[in-house]
Amino acid sequence: MKSAEKKTTDKMQINETQMWNFIYLMQLPLGMGPGEAKINDVDWELMYRLARKQNVVALGYEAARSYTGTSKPSQELMKKWKALSDQSTMQCLYQQAAQEELAEAFDRAKIPFIFLKGALLRDLYPRPDLRSMADIDMLIHEEYAQRIAHIMKKHGYMEKEIGSRNEDIYYKDPCVTIEIHRQPFWKEKDWNQYLEKSWLNSPEKKSDIWDIALSLEDYYFYLLGHFIHHLRENGGAGIKIYLDMELFLHNFGDKMDRQKLNEILKWSGLTEFENNLNDLVNAWNCGNLQEKLTKNWTKYVVESGAYKNMDNFIILNPAFKNNSSHTGKRYKLSYVWRRLFPAYQEMCHIYPLAEKGIYTYPYCWVRRIIKNAIMRYPEIKHELREVRKLNQNQISDLNKLYQDIGIPQK
Repeated sequence: MKSAEKKTTDKMQINETQMWNFIYLMQLPLGMGPGEAKINDVDWELMYRLARKQNVVALGYEAARSYTGTSKPSQELMKKWKALSDQSTMQCLYQQAAQEELAEAFDRAKIPFIFLKGALLRDLYPRPDLRSMADIDMLIHEEYAQRIAHIMKKHGYMEKEIGSRNEDIYYKDPCVTIEIHRQPFWKEKDWNQYLEKSWLNSPEKKSDIWDIALSLEDYYFYLLGHFIHHLRENGGAGIKIYLDMELFLHNFGDKMDRQKLNEILKWSGLTEFENNLNDLVNAWNCGNLQEKLTKNWTKYVVESGAYKNMDNFIILNPAFKNNSSHTGKRYKLSYVWRRLFPAYQEMCHIYPLAEKGIYTYPYCWVRRIIKNAIMRYPEIKHELREVRKLNQNQISDLNKLYQDIGIPQK
C-alpha cells in the first residue's frame, strides 16, 4: 500500500494557485505568512496528498481544521486526515519519552551529546506534534560509540544499521528510530572540523537561550549545512525545513552575533545561499510572488518530498553527473553499474569501513548490493524507471536553479 501511494503522489500536477495555497496553509498554524486572505479555491484533496508526501500531516490537518474560508475540506477527507494526524501525534509522544530517557542515560554515563534538527526545533512550534519527524538525531564524539551501543541495547533498542555514512541507527518498537551521528555532516570535512572543534573547545558552554553546547551562530550554521546536504545529495527539501529555518530566525535572529555569523557564512561559502533563503521566506510572509526566482524556488519546494525528489536525486547523483551521455541504452546500463559500484571515494563516504584495508572495500560492495536488493528494491525499481524519463530541460532547469539560489560547489 505504501509503495502504491508513493506512485500516485510522486508526479502530481500542481498549478500556481495550489502551489501558493499549500505554502500559505502550512504557515497558518504557525502565525506566519499573509493569512487566509491570500488563500483561494483550495483543492483540499491535493493539499492532503502534498501534506502526506512532505511529512507534514499534523501541521496540514491543523491548517485545514482551523481554516475559516468558504471552501472547506469534506468531512470524509477530514476524518481520514485526522486519523493520520493522530498517528503522527502518538509517534511524537513516543519520541519525546525516548528523548528524555536517552538524555538522562547519556548524562548519567557522562557522555556528551547534542540533539539535532527536529528533536530541538519542534519546541519552536506552537505544539511539538506539529513538527513531525521520522527519527531522533543525536551528535556524539566517535570515541563514545561503543559505550552508546551498550546503553541502547540496555534500553531495548535494536541495531538497524551500524557504521554507514558515519552514523549508527537504532530502532525500538513501536515507532522510535534513533540516528547517532559521529560527525555533524556527511561529506563536508572542513565544516565537520569547524563544528567539532567548536564543541570540543567549549564542552561546558551552553547557549544562553537554548540548552545546547553550541552557540546560536554555530547551530544556525549547522542547520544551513544540513539544508545544503539535502539539496546537493537528495535533490529535494520540502517545506518543513524552510519552516524550521523561519521559526529559528523568528525566535533567535536578533539574538545572534551577526558579525560572527557573517564570518562563518563567508568562510563556508554560504553567504549567498543564506541571503536568498531569507529573501524567499520574506516573500512567503509578505505574499510577494513577483520575483521569478521566488516562483521557481517555491515550485521546487512544493514538488519535493520531505527530503528527496527522485528526478533531482538522479540528476545530482555521481553516477549521472559523471557520465558523458544521458541518453540511450548504453548510458542506462552505465548508470546502473555506477549506482551498484560507486567510485572508491564515494564508497568511503557511504561506508567509512571501505578505506580501512584491502579486503574491506569489496566487502562493502557486497554489503551494499545485498542491502539494496533486500531493503530498497521498490525504491531502486522506481529510480531506474525514472532515469529513462529524464530530459535535458529538467537537467538544465535544476542546474540553473541551484546556481541562482547560491548553492556552493562541492
